[in-house]
Amino acid sequence: MSQKIEYVFRRSLNLSFVSLTSLIILTYFISLILGLALFFFTDEGYEVSKSILDGIPASFLIFFNFYIPLEINLGHFFLSLIIFYIVCFALAWNLRVKFHQEVKNLIKKSIEIPLNNFLLIMPVISSMLLIIVVAVQSIQEIQGIETGFIEFSDSFMALYELAYSPILEEISYRITPLGLVVLIGVFAKIKSEGRLPSLTTSILCFLFPDKAKEKAGFDTIQDKGLIKGISFSEWVTLILICSLFGLNHYLAGGGWGIGKITSAFVAGLAFGLIYLKYGFFAPILLHWFFNFYTYSYELAAEIYSGLFDHFLNAVIFLIIIIGSYGWLILVVRFFSEFSDRNIGSPSIKRRRYIFLPYLIAPIFTISNQINKSLGFLRSFLIE
Repeated sequence: MSQKIEYVFRRSLNLSFVSLTSLIILTYFISLILGLALFFFTDEGYEVSKSILDGIPASFLIFFNFYIPLEINLGHFFLSLIIFYIVCFALAWNLRVKFHQEVKNLIKKSIEIPLNNFLLIMPVISSMLLIIVVAVQSIQEIQGIETGFIEFSDSFMALYELAYSPILEEISYRITPLGLVVLIGVFAKIKSEGRLPSLTTSILCFLFPDKAKEKAGFDTIQDKGLIKGISFSEWVTLILICSLFGLNHYLAGGGWGIGKITSAFVAGLAFGLIYLKYGFFAPILLHWFFNFYTYSYELAAEIYSGLFDHFLNAVIFLIIIIGSYGWLILVVRFFSEFSDRNIGSPSIKRRRYIFLPYLIAPIFTISNQINKSLGFLRSFLIE
């Protein structure tokens, strides 16, 4: 009887998970459409879209920053950015296990957290990351360590900058430095076997590093997990670039306080791990979530009065719920593995969800406190 109750509970939990994540994913696509509407179909946005860029900012390996000397219409460039994000979402839908197939697996097999399709897991990862970053910033500010904030002089130029910065910063801070470390490792391994890496393998190191490592015969995150699937040199590089990512946010000025170093380090660590596991498109989308996604709703709330203001509040509430779910599952899995190792009884394994009733209340209490501080959360999201 207890097994049947557990099965029904897990199935209900997974159905709820699929429903919530699908709603949040829908808001991702609405955000892209909304961004286009704001940029091209409002008077202020249309004026900005007619501007001409004298050059396109570019950066790689963190320290090599330059402008591509290309004159381009800002509206055309903004449209190309939206198309690029659509391509990234298409990759997130199709790579490894397709989105719809992973949904079926989740419902039928009662997978706790689906890790084989990034689009399905993105709402959980982004929401969990948001909760932990807000928690870090809140603790720091209680201690008098200010995070600060950025004020934009032009809302529509900000929309463009927040659309481009995830691509620019991920290439500079994650894709080129970590991809280069993977390339060096793969090159050394293949050369030791008397071969030379092909151009395809070299490009793969930057686009899909875990796949490149698999081809070279290294341990991968897919097979060994994060701890064993990431080499020592990759860990060292990741910690270093996360430190620089946090420090550069503070040193760049623009309104950031010293507390931004810590929160940017935490976010950068998540971006780096996601890149090493899923590939180039994943950290770009996760970074997009923190930059463009919510700002598009915030700007819409200003332009179109109260409609999108309520919609943004509803989106934030969904984010809190799904993020709480993710942390809840992690805590449950920790207690389950602890019980399995220390007790080892099959009956204990069957009761691995015994902790759920005791964990739901405190986690949602914390979430409620975050929701009460909705103004702070909204101000963080649009930074």
